[in-house]
Parts: sequence; structure tokens; C-alpha cells
Amino acid sequence: MYQPLHTEQELLDLLAQGNRQATTQVYKQHGKMMMAWVQNNGGSQADAADILQEAMVVLYEKAQTPEFCLTCKIGTYLFAVGKHLWYK
Repeated sequence: MYQPLHTEQELLDLLAQGNRQATTQVYKQHGKMMMAWVQNNGGSQADAADILQEAMVVLYEKAQTPEFCLTCKIGTYLFAVGKHLWYK
């Protein structure tokens, strides 16, 4: 089983710094769930990968904004962004 290397806040701080290990950790922790959801809602594997990538870009850009304050878990935020992108 995958063990996280950082806490949620540490991950956000590292994402804001452009740390690739943090990005990899977020992908490993939350990527499968997002991809499965897109595929279960009519998308292909390629669609799912695109949505995950776009959601990660949103999270990365938000993490770099000093006033960004995440009030939920990273996975919840990423999933909400991905769902919004898919429905759009």
C-alpha cells in the first residue's frame, strides 16, 4: 500500500514551490479515483487522463496563490475540480 510522504499542508506548500515529488504523491494518492470516475461517467481512459491533468494544473496554480486556503482535503478539491471540468 502507498504511504504518503507529506501531510496535506506540506503537499500544498511543496506544490507551490513546484516540487515534483509532491506532484507525484498527489497523482499516486488521487489519480486512480479521478480516472475511474471519468471512465464510469462515459469518458475514455484518454479523457480521464486529460481531466486529471487539467485538475492538477488548477490545483498547482491555486497552490501558488498566497491567499489560497484549502478548507478540505486535496483529494476532495481535486475531485471537485475534475467533476466540474468533466461536466463542462
